[in-house]
Amino acid sequence: MLTGICLALLAHFSHPLSLSRLALTAEETGLTLTWHVQALTLMELPNFTLDLNHDESLSQAEVLPHWQKLRLYLESRFFLRADDMDWTPTFDTFEITEGGKELLVRATLPWGQLPEVLALTTDHFFADGNPSHRMHVRVTGLTPEPQLYLLSQDIRSAIFPLENSSGGAEPHSIFPTYLQLGFEHVLLGWDHLAFLLALLFGIAGGKALFGAVTAFTLAHSITLSLAALQIFLLPRSLVEPIIAASILLVLWWHLYKGTNAKAWKPAFGFGLIHGFGFAGALQGIGMPKDALTSSLLGFNVGVEAGQLAFVLPAFFLFRVSGKAVRSAAALFLAAAAFHFMIQTAGWWLPVTLTILGYLCFRRLLGSRPYPMKGTLQSWLILGCYWVGTQF
Repeated sequence: MLTGICLALLAHFSHPLSLSRLALTAEETGLTLTWHVQALTLMELPNFTLDLNHDESLSQAEVLPHWQKLRLYLESRFFLRADDMDWTPTFDTFEITEGGKELLVRATLPWGQLPEVLALTTDHFFADGNPSHRMHVRVTGLTPEPQLYLLSQDIRSAIFPLENSSGGAEPHSIFPTYLQLGFEHVLLGWDHLAFLLALLFGIAGGKALFGAVTAFTLAHSITLSLAALQIFLLPRSLVEPIIAASILLVLWWHLYKGTNAKAWKPAFGFGLIHGFGFAGALQGIGMPKDALTSSLLGFNVGVEAGQLAFVLPAFFLFRVSGKAVRSAAALFLAAAAFHFMIQTAGWWLPVTLTILGYLCFRRLLGSRPYPMKGTLQSWLILGCYWVGTQF
């Protein structure tokens, strides 16, 4: 059963978390539409090859050759009506924001008076991209306070002003939306779950489990908040290889030390790095600038809920599993983490192999002088670097 959990961790979920943010502002002079679309969601559209350098972000140069086709798709899936006038927004230009994580488009409908009713329907991404896509809608100007609503594959239309009675649509809250996103993220993020599973090899009972989970939660909450609020950031190229390495290191340490390993210590130390990983996912989704606190808190609570939903049954299965099953799970975890580390290493792997090659060949070739010794060492070290670049 424990091995089955490990296999589930490596299942490739075909769709990332997807949330776009649409703002409709109604004024006497006109209606303004502002739409932030997640880059990862756009990359999933069929017949579009946008991310040419495979860095999971977009640039002007990558989008521009496809802009006319992409623009037609974005415009044609909107069905808007202001009072008795149908409106198809026109996106003349686009902007790349949030370091390539979002595409921003705007449209304006000139208007002689303040509309009383806005009707919105969208079919974006549901059938031909990401069926789990959700659109966070914010409408300003029709009521004294802005109204919020969430469109999804199941609910694709809304009429504003929203009703507050049981018979009509009601405004939604930011907190539960981001709580659900956080819950889904941690259960779809096999690397975080694999780390928690590696921690179980050094946990003897419920008290140790509580300490390790609490330490991990505290640590990643600190760095998630710092990174999400743009106070302190680490590059993804640094974070992801360390997360993969943390699985290997914690697994090795706990197999070596057993239940005397004090799992809360590595849980806290590496939890700080995992927090930057959570923040990267949250930045990819995006947060409404006027609801940073509620969205960050909701996402973090969702992460904790998802973490507990996994670790509690996994701990029970771990306790009742035999030694052979735990050994197979450990081997599987190690192989998966090593594979992930190679995939995300970037420049780390060539440099690491080069250093290891230098130390190894320096020892093997000894200190005795002989012709071409320096040249031979140089070629062997360059060979290590070349091997590292092939992964």
